[in-house]
Amino acid sequence: MGYAERTLGPDEEVVFRTRLHPVVLVGAASFAVFILLATALVIRHNELSPAANVQVAVGGAALAIVSLLPAWLRWQASELAVTSRRLVVRVGLRTRHVLELPLTHVRTAEVDQRGSGRMLGHGIVTLRSVDGGVERVPNVARATELRDAILRQLPTGRSRPR
Repeated sequence: MGYAERTLGPDEEVVFRTRLHPVVLVGAASFAVFILLATALVIRHNELSPAANVQVAVGGAALAIVSLLPAWLRWQASELAVTSRRLVVRVGLRTRHVLELPLTHVRTAEVDQRGSGRMLGHGIVTLRSVDGGVERVPNVARATELRDAILRQLPTGRSRPR
């Protein structure tokens, strides 16, 4: 059960759910791969005892996992949900950003997808509220589906998908 379900009001239901796209893991994963390659090079190009090789390998693997862990936990903790009454965006673990925006306050929802976003299915969702506020959520998985779910829940007469 996610944050959206725990905070549902009476007669409110979740109509769509997504999270950040795994593309947010690319930087941390690249660094982890670099650490593993550097570890392999140290082992390959030095004459170390078998015990020292194991220690270097274990140390490199541990460092790679520790470097990847914060990004993975942030990705796992992300949640974007559209309910019958509001939009819930929760991102982060240690420094958590939570946005609960009633759908009656949403004027438009837009998606910006570059080339890789169209190919991989992620984008930047921009929400404009009736009071002029703007919220941007980058790297959203299934961004166009999220936008469409938001727009389907808006009262009639508001912005519709183009």
